[in-house]
Amino acid sequence: MSESKRVDRQTDPTAAFRRECQRLLAAKTPLVFVVTWEEERLQKLLRDLVDQVFSNPAPVLVWTCTEGVRDLTDGEMMDDVFVFFPHPALIEQADELLGRDGCLNFFAGPKDKDFKASINFYDVHYEGHHLAGTSGGTTEDMQMALDLMSEGKLNPAHMITHVGGLDSAVDTILDLPNIPGGKKLVYVDVSMPMTPIHEFDERAEQADEPLKSVYRELGRLVDHAGGLWNKEAEEFLLSCDEVQFSG
Repeated sequence: MSESKRVDRQTDPTAAFRRECQRLLAAKTPLVFVVTWEEERLQKLLRDLVDQVFSNPAPVLVWTCTEGVRDLTDGEMMDDVFVFFPHPALIEQADELLGRDGCLNFFAGPKDKDFKASINFYDVHYEGHHLAGTSGGTTEDMQMALDLMSEGKLNPAHMITHVGGLDSAVDTILDLPNIPGGKKLVYVDVSMPMTPIHEFDERAEQADEPLKSVYRELGRLVDHAGGLWNKEAEEFLLSCDEVQFSG
């Protein structure tokens, strides 16, 4: 990736998005959802990154979600579709993905009391489509998720985008709506700002010792794991006396 201007790496959202896509591809993330109106530009970016990340790159195949699911299921479509973000286009697409007797589960509480989306009521009547609203999981759901994690079938590391110490918890909670990314992981025995894991290398250039060395090693361990938070990085962080929380 070109670094013609140092400021681009730190402030340009396009450069940050490119780095994030590159890390996700290197980690072989199974599904990445990108909202954009510039599909051709996104496809070109992905083709460029595939050539950079993989020694034997495969072609980038492009298809709409509905067409792809129809091909993969031989026209049967989906029994259940979950919508995790309140947007009319997502609900309408989810409706298109349903097969006979399919259920659209709306797992995204909208703030707008007048929030609406179009639903195909022909399919409601003749194909048995139905809708359900879900506001949380059950104890059985949580146990199933834990079992899948312990069996190695589900990797929760994909959800973690930020790591910090106990002294970062209050500010993180208060500013949570303005912090992008996924889960923010707080270590109660550590004193460290809440830090995006993909910015460890950059933070190392800006920080003073001893945090500088800590950031540099965390960046190395995260890069080695394909851009994911991992056991080795956690063990290193917890072993660093320099960043231990003293209260």
